[in-house]
Amino acid sequence: MSRVGEQAARDTTNCLDETTVTLFLARRLAPTPSGVLEQHIDTCPRCRRVLSALARSLRE
Repeated sequence: MSRVGEQAARDTTNCLDETTVTLFLARRLAPTPSGVLEQHIDTCPRCRRVLSALARSLRE
């Protein structure tokens, strides 16, 4: 497995659940967890898609 593939596999084990994403979007998480989540979102395409979809649904 490539280094990028290993990173992606590791990241998916820490993917965000819908409740955490909702709290993140509402800015209702403590600063430290938010920072950790932002780092994960920066490297995880799956979580970016979930975050984007949830953000769109909240705007509707």
